[in-house]
Amino acid sequence: MSGIIGTSHSKSKVVGRSKDTAKAWINLNGTSTPAANQSFNVSTIGDLAVGNWTINFARPMDSTTYCVTSSTQAGYIATAETFATGSFVLKNGDSSWSAVDLDYVCAAVYEN
Repeated sequence: MSGIIGTSHSKSKVVGRSKDTAKAWINLNGTSTPAANQSFNVSTIGDLAVGNWTINFARPMDSTTYCVTSSTQAGYIATAETFATGSFVLKNGDSSWSAVDLDYVCAAVYEN
């Protein structure tokens, strides 16, 4: 994969190399054995518990102050925590924050 996703103002944008592109992202199937439906810069997924996964980067972040945006299926909540340069924890739960495994949980990572 070349990583080129489009052009803006006549300049090529390479995923993960520009401030306005994600440094990593994942569309996670968290049911049974967790697996990436699609991803970029994700090496492995650790299954911590129901609705809790460690997302490990193929290329680490420069610091632990990166931003993670997350989303999941309607009626559920996704969030990120435990930021390390090589990974973060992605959590998923229902509206009462009871942990739940779903087949569609997403996260994107941004860093300067």
